[in-house]
Amino acid sequence: MVEKYTKTYNYNLKTLFSSNSDFSKSIENAIFKRLNAKKYYCLSKFIKQIINKEHYKFELEKCSSIYKKLYEYKFADLKLIDDDLSITFSSIDQENCFINELLKTSDNFEKSDKDEYNKNRKMELEAEAITYWLFKSCKNEDDRILFIKAIIELSDIVDKYQNISLSKYRNEIYILHYDDIKIEYITSVNTYISLLEKDLNNRGNLYFRGHGNIHYSLKPGIMRDYGWIGNEYNMCNEIIIENPSDFKECNSYLDHLCQMQHYGLPTRLMDITSNPLTALYFSCSEMDKNPGEVILFDINAEKIKYYNSSTSSILSALAFLSDKDKKTLENEKGTPYENAKGKLLSLIRRERGYFTDELTDNILKDVYLVHSKKNNSRITNQSGLFLITGLFNNNPVTLEQYIDSYRLRINNTLSNKNTNKLPIFVIPHSKKADIIKSLDRLSVNQAHVYPEISNVTAYIKSRYQKNK
Repeated sequence: MVEKYTKTYNYNLKTLFSSNSDFSKSIENAIFKRLNAKKYYCLSKFIKQIINKEHYKFELEKCSSIYKKLYEYKFADLKLIDDDLSITFSSIDQENCFINELLKTSDNFEKSDKDEYNKNRKMELEAEAITYWLFKSCKNEDDRILFIKAIIELSDIVDKYQNISLSKYRNEIYILHYDDIKIEYITSVNTYISLLEKDLNNRGNLYFRGHGNIHYSLKPGIMRDYGWIGNEYNMCNEIIIENPSDFKECNSYLDHLCQMQHYGLPTRLMDITSNPLTALYFSCSEMDKNPGEVILFDINAEKIKYYNSSTSSILSALAFLSDKDKKTLENEKGTPYENAKGKLLSLIRRERGYFTDELTDNILKDVYLVHSKKNNSRITNQSGLFLITGLFNNNPVTLEQYIDSYRLRINNTLSNKNTNKLPIFVIPHSKKADIIKSLDRLSVNQAHVYPEISNVTAYIKSRYQKNK
């Protein structure tokens, strides 16, 4: 592919990536490091150019990135890349370039300092923006596919990231570790059910989650923004102060968190379901150009708790502990740790007066599935449950990998290695509308999943609307 690409563009790709470390390291950070962590990555936003030029231009300007200059000119023509680069990069101060520190710091979320977090986020954005710029410089989708195939064949990429291949459904492209991943394309409800029956027969504690966008991170809402992570205590208390009547039936910290989740406040709960059709509905609910995904969890019995368990009380009480004390529990030892631990024990004993000292790192720094009370129609109709997370406030990247370890693996019959494959259920964006119609015939629709009257009204209007 390198030779084919070189012939097509009259340019040596190896020269491009050896002479401009910004390119090679940006693509490594934007694609291959994510691939290594997740084992698969959808390239559609680069291949199909889903995110437009103005998005990156705005984001780069907002964080005062020197790479905003890339988006002030026309996109380069890779046939003339030398000339374009000399013009485009001549005004960029390479001494201030982030790229030399990129691979050392981009995954470092251990420091809680806001400036450090913003620096890492800026570097990730810049790497992605440069990668987008390179793909955009290819004239069409076929050439972008050729471009990524050629990159995969480069010797340093092959050496560092082994067993890489591409999977394609029409014009949706996925890069993956073929020894670890099995991609299944869900094109209909019947296909979905058949695959479940084939791969999941005789399995016990299976649970599901649907993402309308395959790029969504597998972590609870509170972990999706630094401001939320650092102000969980304030957010939880303020919503109760402003809307006390909505919480008068709550008898536990978990009840409070479930109510907050219901009304859209980010919490340390992540919604999952025991109903695979509900997960399929959510995976198709966003009608954009991104594919959806159904995630399958196989959770051991010892990690499953009920609403009245001591583990549920411990982890849900964390939300009402000051953010300073949470950091102390997560990072400190000795007297500061014991003082913070005493405050958490005091909170728990307000709910469970008989509570003994069961606070260990095995509980505080773990993730559990919780069966909450089905005290509202939405949880009931969705067959809803939650994953509740412990102390990962300073390291949301580790949390995502931890939750990923709960995902279902199946026997790897196509490999000589003694490993299990991760089944990836992908819903192509072109099939979402048809699947939603099929689910509607099975009474899995907006009115069922969101049974509040405003949502039922919207569903009825849409059902009879002629001018859509």
